[in-house]
Amino acid sequence: MSNLRRAFTFIELLAVMLVMALGFGAVIGLVSYGVRLSGEAQAALSAMPTAISVLEDPEPLGRSADVGDADGDEWGSDAPLSGLLGRPSYTITVRGAVNGYWVKRIESSTAADRIGSAARSATVTVEVYWGPKGSYVTGLRRRIVRRGPNT
Repeated sequence: MSNLRRAFTFIELLAVMLVMALGFGAVIGLVSYGVRLSGEAQAALSAMPTAISVLEDPEPLGRSADVGDADGDEWGSDAPLSGLLGRPSYTITVRGAVNGYWVKRIESSTAADRIGSAARSATVTVEVYWGPKGSYVTGLRRRIVRRGPNT
């Protein structure tokens, strides 16, 4: 009988280890990508109700949209929200933190948007971001009607 050894060579072991390392790297990359996609989907799902809420209410969660965020509640505007029906035209930006997102609400109306003396239409755009300088998550734009004295 011959004295032959049956074993893997060092080169074969290195090749197998290289293939396994590439496979593990690919699996880790796919799992990381899946987690990121899941987080983005969850953010979009929870950011849209936040955008709708801020669209309907310029002072959400009881926060006051005071000029320059004077009360420190992280929700402030660049102009007062009172007396909008009496102005010929306006553009008001309100921004701050709501539900863990940075939200910017822009409401604008021109003189042509007046509907009589007690109502006017306006365009409202809401943008939701991850943070003050974060990436865009979602947004929406709608026309609203403001009614009543001094609304």
